[in-house]
Amino acid sequence: AYLTAREAGFENINIDLLYALPQQTINDWQNNLVEAIKLNPEHLSLYPLTLEPGTPLANAVASGSLPKLNADLAADMYLLAKHKLAKEGYNHYEISNWALPEKECQHNLTYWEDEPYLGFGAGAHSYLGGYRWANVSSPIQYVKHLSNTETKVSQQPYFNSPLVDNIEHIDRDLEIAESVILGLRLEEGVNLADFTHRFGVELYSIYPQQQINELVELGLIAKNEHGIRLTTKGKLLGNEVFLRFLPQYKRTAQGKIGALHP
Repeated sequence: AYLTAREAGFENINIDLLYALPQQTINDWQNNLVEAIKLNPEHLSLYPLTLEPGTPLANAVASGSLPKLNADLAADMYLLAKHKLAKEGYNHYEISNWALPEKECQHNLTYWEDEPYLGFGAGAHSYLGGYRWANVSSPIQYVKHLSNTETKVSQQPYFNSPLVDNIEHIDRDLEIAESVILGLRLEEGVNLADFTHRFGVELYSIYPQQQINELVELGLIAKNEHGIRLTTKGKLLGNEVFLRFLPQYKRTAQGKIGALHP
């Protein structure tokens, strides 16, 4: 598929790879990386396997037919990829994404920089005007509603529209939290001046320095006069770091946060 795309004239290609699969060894993963690098893609996205409840793979792991996922092995695979891709000139610009110079994914940077976007089509997601919503997932239902001349389209079509399956209001507290969390996914991290320009307040007035310093002492975040960013260790424990920046009502929904340990 990759070679066919090249022959067709595509000059900017991404490869997605999954790692930490059941029964996958570190040598298997290294071989996958070597083969992918040989192809010289402009961009690579690497994701650890996530088991979705109710899927055959999740059921096989739950029943013992396949081994449980190994978090320590997944970390070793991540660090191996980080090392090998850096040697080949790939910029690790986002937690799960590497690119050759000036080949960062502009589409996904819109999400990571917490900018508004519109999605069209069945199952598409959008984020605009303080709301995030998803269209109905069925193409048949989507076309049916779209073809209905009684379906009204206004400046805010997501309100009471049959095209929309669900909608979530993003209040100011959640917008601030998501902006920080998404910013931390990027190698450059969260810029203090940019944060103040967007929200009209300083980052440390929302998140006390004591909270930030705790993460620094644990080796999960680095900070300087310009901003904060995840360390390599912080990238491995990203979700635990991100929970610390959520509003309290969202933390409760995610479950009680325990102490972080080095």
